[in-house]
Amino acid sequence: MQSLIIASLILGILLILFFIYLQILQSRCTTKITGKFLRTNHYPGNSVITHYAPVFQYTFNNETYEKQTFQSFSEKYITKHFISNKEYNIYINIKKPEIFIVDNQFQLSDLVILGTGLFFIIFSILGFLV
Repeated sequence: MQSLIIASLILGILLILFFIYLQILQSRCTTKITGKFLRTNHYPGNSVITHYAPVFQYTFNNETYEKQTFQSFSEKYITKHFISNKEYNIYINIKKPEIFIVDNQFQLSDLVILGTGLFFIIFSILGFLV
């Protein structure tokens, strides 16, 4: 039981750190440019959830990039908001222009990561107290 509590605490801390890392990445993507949506890469998670990451082509400082954002979306969101070969606003990190985001708003997946991390930490704290 003790090892389960410790594992839960470690997992919770790692999820919170991952959430913080994602927020830092997003906060550094502040320069708005135009990019052409090319396609999506999809990553099956389990039998229920598949993540879709948009791939864009854009030019910054005379260098052309074809990159996938680190953000992932649902298939419904992708089909509703993106059309192939159409131009969209994206936000890049000017110090590392290969890093960009499509949407600079807080996402549901961010909340899920944060909430899961907090759940594991609270579970481990309660386990230590009992």
